[in-house]
Parts: sequence; structure tokens; C-alpha cells
Amino acid sequence: MYTLARQYSGRDQPRRRLLLLGLAAGCILFALPGFVKNALTVRVDIALVFFYVATLLCACRWLFSERLVWLYCAALMLSMALLSKGLIGPALVGCSLLALLPEILQRGAQHWRQHGWHYVIAFGLFLMPVGIWLMRMYAHGGTELLSFWLFDNQLSRFSGGGRLGHEEPGQLFYYLRPLAEYLGPWVLFFIAWVVSLLWRALRREAIPGEDRVLLLFFLLPLLLLSAASTKRPVYLIPLLPLCAAALAFLFARPGSASLSRWSRLIGLACVLFVMLIALVALLPVAAPDNLGRYLNALGPLASVALLVLGPALAWLIWQLQSGWKIMVLGVCYVMVLLSYAYYPALNQRQGQHDRLQAFLAPVSAAQLQHSAGWRLSEALRGYLYAYTRRGFEPLGAQQVVAVLGGDDERYRCVLYSGELAADLPPHRVVSQMAENAKERRLALLCRD
Repeated sequence: MYTLARQYSGRDQPRRRLLLLGLAAGCILFALPGFVKNALTVRVDIALVFFYVATLLCACRWLFSERLVWLYCAALMLSMALLSKGLIGPALVGCSLLALLPEILQRGAQHWRQHGWHYVIAFGLFLMPVGIWLMRMYAHGGTELLSFWLFDNQLSRFSGGGRLGHEEPGQLFYYLRPLAEYLGPWVLFFIAWVVSLLWRALRREAIPGEDRVLLLFFLLPLLLLSAASTKRPVYLIPLLPLCAAALAFLFARPGSASLSRWSRLIGLACVLFVMLIALVALLPVAAPDNLGRYLNALGPLASVALLVLGPALAWLIWQLQSGWKIMVLGVCYVMVLLSYAYYPALNQRQGQHDRLQAFLAPVSAAQLQHSAGWRLSEALRGYLYAYTRRGFEPLGAQQVVAVLGGDDERYRCVLYSGELAADLPPHRVVSQMAENAKERRLALLCRD
């Protein structure tokens, strides 16, 4: 944020204002529902968010200052982006950096002659962590594992025809609904930001440089994600920091008197709403099951904190006279409530900790060591790895029969997800549980 604002807003801008702009973007990011929801779960996508933003920061610093340390840091951050999620990391970074293509082309031949070897060194720094990881993967699973990772888990997600699901081919507008869900109430402000830029373009007015770059930073990766065959709402997470930065630029602009008046009323209403919910959470009142679960997740400490901070924030909102900002404070407060109440309660309801502990209690280490999997979901494989530190080879239907029938000596047990088939050989059920709220069965079957 600081780099973009300093470059495009003019270097005569007070440094304090630019730093506050970046701080505001960070605060808005932590109040985005989609970010809160996914940051409270174990997802590699959060690591991708960090390394994606870090790569963009280092690349912008390099382009605008030409200090070599930023070039080398960008290369290392790009390799971490690849290691965190795969090829989509460098692909998203490359799409975003196309927004800086005019600045890159302005460097001229002299720049490339002077820094050619530096780019070669940076490429080597990028390849080192990736190469080490690929060699370890090859040592573990050979060319078959490498081929599965590259073609099934990476390239086929874009082109389609893979074996991992989540394919939504042809739906170019798939991400509009998840984007609105992830932004929550901020989506109205984000639309206002986009419309303001389009209005400037239609009137042939100059669009601020930082807004133009941020819009392209956001749109180009979004086009890539929309063109891919595999689509999931969680793939939008790396773009949320760009939305937060755009909102920070929008809120930094002065507003009219009527805008300030309505913003103050909405901001105060948000604060009073949060204080009311916090008060109800502290009182011994009966509430419906869903609401009661969220209030219990809020807890007494967070409720007291929200009640104590509420009057101070309400006073600050009443004193401010600066357009959007007074509304943003109130909306942030509502998002804080959401962070401490709704999503922790949702995670507690969807969590598998107690079920997996009970499921694994009667299972011996030897049985796990000689087990494979059948129809294990992606989330369940992650849960099992977190608790057992083991991956389970996925088997086909005939292989399951071979294992339980004694014809496949590699394994003695099968982690079986779903309803048991009627034609399975004689076996014993060591342990079983319901995988999720839909009561999908998970059982450990071992041959007699």
C-alpha cells in the first residue's frame, strides 16, 4: 500500500498519511468476512495470501527503487507462493504484475543489460527451494507422484478433465456470488469504488494511478480464476488484500456533508447493535439454538470488551466529520463481533477433533501403518494427516476387495468412507464414526 501510494500519489505526500493508508487497509482486511472465515481454519490458502502479497510488495519495491535486495526477496517469496499452493501462486503473481507492464517496458535496453545477471541469480533463488521440494517428492513417490502432482493436481485444474473434482467449466461469472459473500457489507463500498473509476473513464477524466493499478491487480487474476475449469470460493482469498487496499483508497477521499451525516448514523447504529448483542450474551436469557450457540462462542471476555469499547467508539464516530471513515468504524466493529462469535461457533460445530479422537482411540499404530483409503474426502485426508502424520493411498473398488480378501499383502486395513458395499469380503470393523453433519460414515475395516 505504501509503495503504490508513494509512487502514484506523488512523493510529496506526508509519510504519516501513507502509512495510515496501509494500516487502514490492514484493518479492513481483518474485518472482511471471507478472510476471517478462512483464517480461522487450517488452510494452505492463508500461506498463499501472505506470499502472494509479499511477492507483489517486493516486486513493486524493485521496480520503483531498483534495489537488488527487493529483487532477490521477490524471487524467494515467489518460490514460497508456489510451494504453498502450487503453480497457481506464480500464475496469480504474473497476472497481477501485468498491471505494471508500462513501468516494466519503460526500463529500456540499458536496464536489461545492466541487471541481466541479477535476474538470472533471482531465477536461481526461485528454483532452489522448488528444486529441493521436487527432489524430495521424487525420492518419495518417483515419477508417478510427480506426474500426479503436475498433471492431475495442477494443470488439469485449469484445463479440466482431472480426477479431483470441483470443476465448473464455462461459468465465467462463478466468482461474483462468492465475492459478495466474502466481502459481506463491504461489497457495497467495493462496487462504489469500481463504479467511481468507470464514471471517471466515461467522462474521460484521469484515473488515479494507484486505483488503476489496484483494479488491474484484482481483475487480471480474477479473469484467470474464472477461465479455469476448477472453481472454488476459497480460491478468491489471495485477492481479498487487494479489495481491502482499494477500500482504503476509497475511504481516504473526502465526502460531502450529506454523506458524512448518513455515515455517522449508520456507524452509530452498528456500534449500538454490537453492544446489544454483547449485552445479551452476558445476560442469563434463553435464546434459540443457533443464536445461543453463537452467543456462547462469543464468551464473557469478548462481550465485556465489546461493551467497554463501544461507548468510546460511539464518541469517536460522533466527533468525526470525514465522510466514509465514520461509517467504516462502525462496520469494522460489526465485523469484529462476527469474528469472535459466528465463525468460531461454526468451526466448533464443523470441527472433527472430538470425533477423530474417539475414532482413533481403539486403533493401533500397526493398523494405521498398514492402512489405505477409500473415497476419503480432501478435508478428511487433511484431518487424518494432522492427527496421524500419515497419508493413505487411495484405492479403487477392486483393490479394496483384494485387501480385505487377503490378495493384496501391502495393506491389512482400509479407511472406508461412505456406506459399506454388500459384496465386501469378511472383515471386522475396528472403529467407525460419522464424517460430518450429513452423517457420512467413516470406518476402519481390517481383514480377519
